[in-house]
Amino acid sequence: MQQLWFNSLPSTIDVAKAQLAKGCEHGLIVVAKTQTAGRGQFERRFYDEPEQALLFSQVLYLREIPDDFAYFVGRTLQHFLEVEYHIQDLQIKRPNDLYHNGQKLAGILIEPQYIGQQLEGIIVSVGMNVLGVPKAHREATSLVTIMPQTYDIPAIAQKLQICFSQQFT
Repeated sequence: MQQLWFNSLPSTIDVAKAQLAKGCEHGLIVVAKTQTAGRGQFERRFYDEPEQALLFSQVLYLREIPDDFAYFVGRTLQHFLEVEYHIQDLQIKRPNDLYHNGQKLAGILIEPQYIGQQLEGIIVSVGMNVLGVPKAHREATSLVTIMPQTYDIPAIAQKLQICFSQQFT
């Protein structure tokens, strides 16, 4: 599966949208070590510390957007973290955040892309604190805080790419 890696981007979503417009393959991911203009739901700013978070957008070709898709993506991410990294006690804060003990671990953004009335594809973006938390968000947590161990962000991205590509076809 295709992967595009960047040191810095304004937002992984913008590159994923451009790739979708060019007809990229299902499951393509765009990953950045940092984002200068990352965003979440309602155009809220998403903050990260360079090389501390998984900043990930994936292109999915679906015929329709399933009901409550953001929640379904969140449950998939939750299950992935439980199975792959033994992270327990995760909660989904609807519609699109993953929390651990009242602290935000990850945010999910779903952006359907249309040509007229026709669904062209869906961009699924995940911002997840892995090795640390942004200074701007003291109420956040990270994987290393929850479960101290060695985390390889590129490996997490590759595993999550496969997980999402298989789950959402």
